[in-house]
Amino acid sequence: MCVNIDEVCMYKILYIGRPIESVVQVLKESASLDLLGYILDKNLPEDKINNDKKIFRSYDLHEYNFSDIDIVKPDLVLVPNYSRLIKSSLINRYPFINIHGGILPKWRGFSSNLWALLNGEKKVGYTVHRIRSGMDNGEIYRIIDVDVQDDVKFIDLRKNIIDKLCNQLENILIGIIDGSLQPVEQKENDIVYNCKLNPDDGIVWDWDKPSRYFIGLWQIFSYPPYGTGMKVFIHDKLYYVTKITQEPEIAVSMGISGAVVNMYEDGSVLIKTQDTAVRIYEFMDMEKKRMLPCKLLKIGQRLQGNVKTR
Repeated sequence: MCVNIDEVCMYKILYIGRPIESVVQVLKESASLDLLGYILDKNLPEDKINNDKKIFRSYDLHEYNFSDIDIVKPDLVLVPNYSRLIKSSLINRYPFINIHGGILPKWRGFSSNLWALLNGEKKVGYTVHRIRSGMDNGEIYRIIDVDVQDDVKFIDLRKNIIDKLCNQLENILIGIIDGSLQPVEQKENDIVYNCKLNPDDGIVWDWDKPSRYFIGLWQIFSYPPYGTGMKVFIHDKLYYVTKITQEPEIAVSMGISGAVVNMYEDGSVLIKTQDTAVRIYEFMDMEKKRMLPCKLLKIGQRLQGNVKTR
């Protein structure tokens, strides 16, 4: 129900899950949405829970529990980042809205945008959808997406998506509440469910994958300054890959995946993949010392997981 605050009609919003600060700020500053407070994701480690609480309190927000929902009776419950399924008894009584990190209906589950990058998708984005009893299967209200560029890291793609989302969020939520924004049912085919990615997933264990996979790996894990690093084994030692490209002139062909097949005047090397090849320009060791690939590798050398190169 719309409440009148100083003669301005405002819709009551309750936030559940981890704080996306730019989203919280939009809700807090809205003239049409009254952000009542938050419910923490208490399935997380204690340090993360405490940090989330600190962020919410910096916006002068009240903390609630799930048992308070029927008391405050929100017009909409926003769930941008929560790690568990919510009881059907609640989601059937109130409009629970998820901001899913992935483009639905295809990319469901955890780390969906990251898996989309690894699978060569041309777009990544967020989906605003109704929460139902299954995983990420509710009606879709809006998809906010951006084009993928091979030289842009995911941290920057994500910022661009969030900026677009925040510019539209107030109108989207108002449209959901007053019924002016009508949802679209999801098609239950061509679906991918994903698991979370861990830091060790940034290690190249197997070169027998498409070139776009390795570009996606760099975009996701690139270090420095954000990710935990895309890493490769050379002589049983791990090195960060700090710059990698997919060369457009290289044709699709069969070959030895992981083999060094060319060297360039700038010290970079070309490594065969399942389909074409990727060019690596620079490595960095665990002590942060940078070096040219030509100093570590030679043509014909084969890279394969943590097996000693030949």
